[in-house]
Amino acid sequence: MRMRKKKHGSERLASLSALICSNPAILRENPRSVFEKDAPLCLEIGCGKGDFVKQLSVAAPDYNYFAMEKVDDVLVVA
Repeated sequence: MRMRKKKHGSERLASLSALICSNPAILRENPRSVFEKDAPLCLEIGCGKGDFVKQLSVAAPDYNYFAMEKVDDVLVVA
């Protein structure tokens, strides 16, 4: 299945820049630095629309979550 190109995708991503880590080197050096609370980390690779990580964060709020997605049009939805 292929997702359609999102209208104004780049503008939408820019408006969410506070939620997007644009410098992966920070994550390698000190991944906890991007979070407000000190908690164990959980990584989802290929988060799609973000439904799973959203449900997981509600069910287990004592973790910090990274959700990775390489397709910008999918990331906009997540």
